[in-house]
Amino acid sequence: EAFGTAYLNGTYYWLLGGGSCASNDCSVLSFDFGNEVFVEIGGPDVGRAFNHRNVRLVLLDDFIALMTVVEGFVYDIWIMIQPGVWNKQFTFQCTSYIKSWYSSALIFVNKRSHLFYYDVRTRTTRNLGFRHPGLRRTIWKTTDGCSVHFYKESLVTIK
Repeated sequence: EAFGTAYLNGTYYWLLGGGSCASNDCSVLSFDFGNEVFVEIGGPDVGRAFNHRNVRLVLLDDFIALMTVVEGFVYDIWIMIQPGVWNKQFTFQCTSYIKSWYSSALIFVNKRSHLFYYDVRTRTTRNLGFRHPGLRRTIWKTTDGCSVHFYKESLVTIK
C-alpha cells in the first residue's frame, strides 16, 4: 500500500509499508522511467516503529525525504543522500494540522482555519491570507473536509 509519492529526475517514488509497519518493514519503491527498472530502497533507521499515520514521503528541494513523527507534534525530516543512505536533516515542531508539503515548506491550518506556510530551512511562518472552516476537517472524519493540493502546469496536452 502506498502512503506517499514523489517524482524526481525521471524516477517515481512510493512509500511502502508492510505487515505491522515496524521501522524495518517500511521502504521506498522507485521506478526509473529511463531504464524501466523497479528498486526497493530501505528506509532510515529512526530507532522506533512508524506507520502510515506518522510518516510521509516528500520532496525536499532536490532530495527524496521522509517526514516522521517523533512524538506529539515534533517531526524529523530524513533526506535520502543515495539509495538506502539517509541523513536526519531537520527537527521541527508544528502544533497544527499539516495539510500539504512543497519544496522545503509545509502548509498547515491553525485552530481558526487559516492557512499558513512554514519553511523548515529558515524556520519562518507566513499567513497565506486564506480561511475556510472546512480546512480543519479531515477527509477521514467527515465528508465535507477540505484539502490542499499543488498544481503544476504541463506543456503536454491530454488527448
